[in-house]
Amino acid sequence: MPRPEQDPGASDEAAVEAARVELYRRLFGFADPPRYREPGTDQVRERLEADMLRLAAMPPADLIADPDAMATLLEISDHQGWDG
Repeated sequence: MPRPEQDPGASDEAAVEAARVELYRRLFGFADPPRYREPGTDQVRERLEADMLRLAAMPPADLIADPDAMATLLEISDHQGWDG
């Protein structure tokens, strides 16, 4: 019996979700993101706006050298859908 075609993106999405769960488990001790990190909430919009202003004010060399700033940039890009 032939195997059904699988969407290659489906396995990528599952891997990303599994990585997200593991990251939150390691960082926060639980798999669900804290409320202030949930997309679409006012808290997220306010925090991301403040983060964007803070990062925009940083000199480029400092931005690249700061792991927290780079993690924030990745979070902002994920939230904005800048993955291409």
